[in-house]
Amino acid sequence: MKVGINYSLVHFILEPGKLTERHLLKTSSKLYFVLSGSAQLYRGGCCDALSKNDTCLVPPNVQQYLENT
Repeated sequence: MKVGINYSLVHFILEPGKLTERHLLKTSSKLYFVLSGSAQLYRGGCCDALSKNDTCLVPPNVQQYLENT
């Protein structure tokens, strides 16, 4: 499917209290969508509180990691 941007689409479960690895995507964006629970998304020095049905876009070349709160 052509959407005009490079993007990353992943489905995963992050256990309570766990963190993803700090990483960045060099050529694609990542869109986080929270199906349930709550999380803190750390991206480029900012921190966003996310909960069910929230979305957050991380552009290319921005360090990011997610914590299940």
